[in-house]
Amino acid sequence: MAATEPGIPRSSTVEAGCPGIPSDAELGFCPIARAARLLGDTWTLLIVYNLADGPRRFSQLEEATGMSPRVLAGRLRELEGQAMLTRTQYPEIPPRVEYALTEKGIATLPTLEALRVFGARWLNGEESAGLDNRRTRQTVAALTG
Repeated sequence: MAATEPGIPRSSTVEAGCPGIPSDAELGFCPIARAARLLGDTWTLLIVYNLADGPRRFSQLEEATGMSPRVLAGRLRELEGQAMLTRTQYPEIPPRVEYALTEKGIATLPTLEALRVFGARWLNGEESAGLDNRRTRQTVAALTG
């Protein structure tokens, strides 16, 4: 394996299975590393997951994810800056703001589904149960309810 970024190996096996997509060398960066930096945060994936079925208000996202308002606001700003979602403010009193996935955000949904399938198949044993308590205040019921 060769590296395109320090510490990030490049897989010629993976690249061979992606016809029509430029290689890491052609791109000049590792697309997996960049995608992981954007999507690799627990909260980001939960926001995208909760927007998959359509626009949501801030309070709905806060309730669904269990995130603090400060963290949620920061993640929403980051995702808006990366063109993953749009923020629409309506001229109403009280103010109403909705967030929705863009085409770029929608393009992440198959990846989210792949993570769900992986988790259901490979992370269902007792050895993986400890992962549920890492970096989240959210209960399993909130995710499945």
